[in-house]
Amino acid sequence: MSNRYRRYSKRELLGSLHVDYVMSVTDLGLAPKANRWDVLRAFLKVGEARAERLVEETGGFLVLQSVPGRPNTGAIYVYPGSIATSPK
Repeated sequence: MSNRYRRYSKRELLGSLHVDYVMSVTDLGLAPKANRWDVLRAFLKVGEARAERLVEETGGFLVLQSVPGRPNTGAIYVYPGSIATSPK
């Protein structure tokens, strides 16, 4: 049987996904209660890549970045806004 019409799973197509903490708002030189647009502006300023897509949500945003002139490069960054913590 030919693999021509084989269906691939998302894991096969995407490979492994890693989630890492990159930086905080204070690492960007902003106050903890900074406006999310100020956070995005500061983040894009320190990054060496360009924002290809911006997905806005109520509590934050998701940025897809790539390195100009280098195909198949990039990363996904999530800014969750305020992270709710449960009381101890």
